[in-house]
Amino acid sequence: MAALYRVVHYKGRPSIPKMLNLKKRKNRFSFRKSSRLAPHCMLYEYGRGDMSIHVLAYVHTEEEYSEMVFLIEENELTKDFYIHLNEPHAERNRELYLDIDNQEEVLRQAESLFVEEEYPDENDFLHIYGQRFWHDAGFIVGDRASLTKLKKAIEVALEHEEAKVTMFPSDGEGFDLYIKCMKDDEDWDALASPYHEEMPYFEGAKESHPRNVFKKYKRLL
Repeated sequence: MAALYRVVHYKGRPSIPKMLNLKKRKNRFSFRKSSRLAPHCMLYEYGRGDMSIHVLAYVHTEEEYSEMVFLIEENELTKDFYIHLNEPHAERNRELYLDIDNQEEVLRQAESLFVEEEYPDENDFLHIYGQRFWHDAGFIVGDRASLTKLKKAIEVALEHEEAKVTMFPSDGEGFDLYIKCMKDDEDWDALASPYHEEMPYFEGAKESHPRNVFKKYKRLL
């Protein structure tokens, strides 16, 4: 079953066991096992109590330049696991769904992080205009690059229920767009209405913020 993994970038080729300070901090993790999926890809499992967290270490080499990417499983242990990372790192503001039992797909997904965008010469702008009130029109305006990114994110949400994609309006101020595929038995009436002008007939209604329907991304919202 696929789980959500957070992408973390390191320059060079650091070693996961050397980077993790597992003995000197509180709430420490213990090493459980590791396996080599490919010459340039290792899978580690660490744990605390009866819970586990998986970390995929993938090395991408291009000519004389090498780059290490860690894919860290997103679960209840992720925040504390980050505390144990000794060396400076940079999140790529991106997540992937990985099924660690499907080795071929894991390697394909990891390598996809280094593939250039399909439309590199386009502006990659997306504007989303919501409804002001009932029956008002909504608008999505984008170029080919941004609409293609949105399409791919929707396909991920259809397969895994949730997705996130970073988009940019024309002023360049980026934002994260979260997409949720609701199940038939989920309560739409509990969600806040999408209209952005004040509507007095909604005053006092017990409505929930849309972030509350996200389960896999709840620790990132």
